[in-house]
Amino acid sequence: MSDRENLVKKVLSDFDNVIVDLEALNDYYIQTRDSITTKKDRLSGKYELAIEISKLMDSVYEADPEDKLSRLESIKSTEIKPGVLVQDVIDINFNSDQDTLQYSLHDDYRGAEFDPSTARKKKKYVYNQENIFAKSILSNIIISFEQFLASVYETLVLYNPKCYFEDKKIPVCELLEGNLGDILGKMIEREIESNMFDSLNALDKIKEKNSVDVDRFIPIRKEFEEIYYRRNAFVHNAGCVNDKYLDKVSEKYKSSVSMGQKLICDSYYLDNAISVLYKIIASLHYEILNAISSDNEHYDSLANLGFEALQNENYSLAEYIYGILRRHRSFQYINKAMYEVNYINALKLQGKDVVSLLESFDVSIATDDFKIAKECLLDNNEKVYELLTQTYPNSFCALMIREWPIFIKFRETEFYQKFISEHQEDFDKFIFEKEIDDE
Repeated sequence: MSDRENLVKKVLSDFDNVIVDLEALNDYYIQTRDSITTKKDRLSGKYELAIEISKLMDSVYEADPEDKLSRLESIKSTEIKPGVLVQDVIDINFNSDQDTLQYSLHDDYRGAEFDPSTARKKKKYVYNQENIFAKSILSNIIISFEQFLASVYETLVLYNPKCYFEDKKIPVCELLEGNLGDILGKMIEREIESNMFDSLNALDKIKEKNSVDVDRFIPIRKEFEEIYYRRNAFVHNAGCVNDKYLDKVSEKYKSSVSMGQKLICDSYYLDNAISVLYKIIASLHYEILNAISSDNEHYDSLANLGFEALQNENYSLAEYIYGILRRHRSFQYINKAMYEVNYINALKLQGKDVVSLLESFDVSIATDDFKIAKECLLDNNEKVYELLTQTYPNSFCALMIREWPIFIKFRETEFYQKFISEHQEDFDKFIFEKEIDDE
């Protein structure tokens, strides 16, 4: 096996490994997010009255000194649930000498779930959990990125060491004390370590040295940089905007925030952050393959990730991956057509306009499977049924029709049910695949 073949094997293995890590990270994220949401909902339900009372009591402290007593009197008569006033639950008094509120719960409301101090602590506990969780996910996103980038960087150095070491010199004493292979290995290790201290700068370096550009087809770097610096803000500045954040992120992101403002890091943001991580990893993988391999089969690793994204309803990621692959020039028609179908499908399933893309997608000389795929994209379900009836199972087998994303809309129609009934025996069969030993 040649050195280049070994490097390609390394690239494919590195990609497989990082995808396994990303899947584990995504699973951890979903499970922990749902657990915290459940706790938050349970807390809101159990301590609902106490939380509302604590907010009202806080408003007394926030009032101007001369308005505190009047504010207190007004909240006593506030209805906190139908037919129940604050004063029905709790007696509150203001000690002006100590500038404190003192309270006692009425007999019918002596449980901890009605205590505003307890409710405030519980609420803060969940709030702190959310912050720790956000910090953890953001940190793991950057760690996963930097680990994969380090493997990409190593591959590029091994592939073309001259452009990285053209100005480097080896002291004669090192040559005398060790063998050349070990010396070069240590040089490569030092080169990688020194550049991983600033991973965004490392992206610039591999673009300069090897024309590896994560923004080649679809811009992603600016969005990832915002996540990178938001992570820094959470780790070093309690999640608040600082000078570095404002200095580093693009205008799109800093125009809506101000110095000292708490940055939002809710489930919507984190969902997108993980999606962006997948995208920049996919882009790096495409770029490294483009730099060292001329075999189009190696891009199957990326196409498979896009297909899994379609199956898992991660249509934004599928759109991104197939958006890259459809622009690759050296693919044969069958590959280009397949990537075009999946790209259009990913757009369509997000509710985006695909009319012009479908109009330009010519299948007049294509095989039956692509003609059927286009009818699926056009939602011509009766035509899909007719073509499947004529070409089954040579075009698509039962498993494909039952599971592939191109048939999502078709499976919702009466024509699908009719087709199943005509081939019931095939559709009742499933495949139990051989388990792969990870060891």
